[in-house]
Amino acid sequence: MQSTAISEALGDRARVAKACGNLGNCYQSTGEYARAIALPEEDKAISEALGDRASVTGACANLGNCYESIWEYARAIALYEECKAISEALGDRAGGGTACNNLGATLQMTGDLPAAARALVQGLAARQRVERDVGVHDDRRVSLFEVQQTTYMLLLSVLLGLGRKIRKLMSSCRLQYIYVCVCVCVCVCVCVCVFV
Repeated sequence: MQSTAISEALGDRARVAKACGNLGNCYQSTGEYARAIALPEEDKAISEALGDRASVTGACANLGNCYESIWEYARAIALYEECKAISEALGDRAGGGTACNNLGATLQMTGDLPAAARALVQGLAARQRVERDVGVHDDRRVSLFEVQQTTYMLLLSVLLGLGRKIRKLMSSCRLQYIYVCVCVCVCVCVCVCVFV
């Protein structure tokens, strides 16, 4: 709160927005959702007024997380879709991948498994492009793999949840490839856990 007050006194609206976002995350972690929602909404409004679209994506993601926490999935989905659209417009592949992952997880909670699978596949594709851009010997590849591993596991859960519907989805060669990759990734993870 002190950071927000100082930033307001100095007229630094960008820092006020950032402080609101950070405070909102704190309130969300303590379960104070009314405050957790109000602060990122303020962050979003200030960032939009400043034309800071990258900060708007962060505010949308934070708000989406808050609404997901209180089971308001429609609002969370709309915010994740907004975050995805802005990230794509800015060329932020990592942000777009994260937005797709959040969107896929929320869609899974609503029971819309085909849409969840599509969002997760889009997220993986975005993250794979980031991984290619990073290079083979970059330390960031390890953290990218960990993020992708989480998405692969979520996608596997979604695909398994589809049950009989999976044959219809599998008509797409691309999705067959993703499914095989997920199965291989799961097998590798199990082997690593067993032998390490």
